[in-house]
Amino acid sequence: MLRAAATVALRHASRRNRHLWSPWLGRVGSSVHAGPNRTSSLAFTWGSSSIAGSSGAGSSDTGSSDDDDSLLPRNWRELRTASSPPLICLLVDGLGYDKPFPYAIDWRKDGCVTSVKDQGPNSTTCWAFGPTVAMEALNKQGNDVLEELSTQDIIDNCKGATNDEWAYNYAKVVGVHYAKDYPSKKGIKPLFRIKGYRTGFLFRGDDEELIHVVTYRVVSAAMTLPASFFEYKGGLYKARRPMGAESATGHCVAIIGFEDNYWLVQNSRGTKWGEKGIMKMSRSTLLAVLDSFSYPTYIRYD
Repeated sequence: MLRAAATVALRHASRRNRHLWSPWLGRVGSSVHAGPNRTSSLAFTWGSSSIAGSSGAGSSDTGSSDDDDSLLPRNWRELRTASSPPLICLLVDGLGYDKPFPYAIDWRKDGCVTSVKDQGPNSTTCWAFGPTVAMEALNKQGNDVLEELSTQDIIDNCKGATNDEWAYNYAKVVGVHYAKDYPSKKGIKPLFRIKGYRTGFLFRGDDEELIHVVTYRVVSAAMTLPASFFEYKGGLYKARRPMGAESATGHCVAIIGFEDNYWLVQNSRGTKWGEKGIMKMSRSTLLAVLDSFSYPTYIRYD
């Protein structure tokens, strides 16, 4: 009874309040389905260092020391200790605001983003593409090398994966081949590896913390999206989170910057989708549809 009530409440909680509910939900052991593109439910538990990983509600501290907390939201640890859901989580809020950002970031202009990929219309491998974009950007930042990593390497070796934490864990534990070396040089170094990654929610119903992180990193983002997202042709995209019987799809993308009053979202549906593979998603829409965001912390050289 308790689990059922918590699951229903979380499904109908607004994006701006859901982060306070999810740690508590993880404690009662329930789960929530993210949409038809995900083959298993999202378990709201803290991060795991295993290859399989967890769904990453709240925060994941996976393999990095506490010395790298500079990018973390200020109340990250406050979320970890949350023990009960506020009643406001039972309310359903409308869309938020779309005021301009205080400044602009576009990681393409810094040469940190590779070309748009195409996962195919019927593929459910988006969980690998978003993290790959984030790790390629980190490689450019750390090594001044912009080179495509092999998404196929991740997909081939993470059978049954359902979220972006699989990709980050694979890069951490095993390492990812560069696209030019896979599969012809499979098993041969060099491999790209990371020390760890972070996963989190937005807090207080605003995107301030995500602005802070994207100022320093490209991130992957898990979203629950309406059908209109996949039909996007260009311009400012505005939508609300699918509710009730409305069609909803769980999808992973990369956030590569922000400007004016929208986020720059890179999809993996080829250059014919959106504006050459990029969407201008309004700030309020992202608040409504975002489930979590993740990013790699540091490059591993050993």
